[in-house]
Amino acid sequence: MADFRGYMIGSFASSRLDRGGIPVVATTGKVSDASAAEPTVDFGINPCQWNSLPPEGILLWKVRHPVTETEASYPATIVLPSGLSTTTPITVSNAGVIVNKTPIVDKVGAHMTGQDITTPVASSDPIVGAYTEHLVYYNKCTGVFRMLGHTATAATAPSA
Repeated sequence: MADFRGYMIGSFASSRLDRGGIPVVATTGKVSDASAAEPTVDFGINPCQWNSLPPEGILLWKVRHPVTETEASYPATIVLPSGLSTTTPITVSNAGVIVNKTPIVDKVGAHMTGQDITTPVASSDPIVGAYTEHLVYYNKCTGVFRMLGHTATAATAPSA
C-alpha cells in the first residue's frame, strides 16, 4: 500500500497538488543522442524531489521539455538518481557519471516513445502548447515508471 505522507530529506519536501495529496514532479531537462546504437530521449527530474518521495506511489509528472520531430520515435526513458537500491540497469556515461535510465512504460508495460510523452515540435525551443502532465505510478525498488491512462503508439522506423 502506498504511503502518501510528506517525506522530507533535510529541508526539502516534495510539492503536492493539495494538502497531503499527490506529489508533483517536473522535468529538469531532456537529452537525446542520435549517434548512439539505440537512441533514446532521456528526461531528467530533480534528485531531491525524487529522493523525498516514498518508495512507491502515484505522482503528477509535469513534462516541460518538448521532444523534437526527430526525437518523436525514440524510446523514452527517465534518468533517476542512483543512490537508492533498484533493479533497473545502471550505466556509466562517458564523463564517468553513474546514470540510471528507467524505461517509461504505458499501462500495459509497452515502452513509450517521445511522441507519447509530449507533442513533437519543429525545434527544441520551449513551446507552451507542448507542455503536458501525466499521472504516473512509480516503484523505486523495482524500477517502475508507468504512465497511467496512456497507451504507447506503434513505433515508427527512425528516419535516417
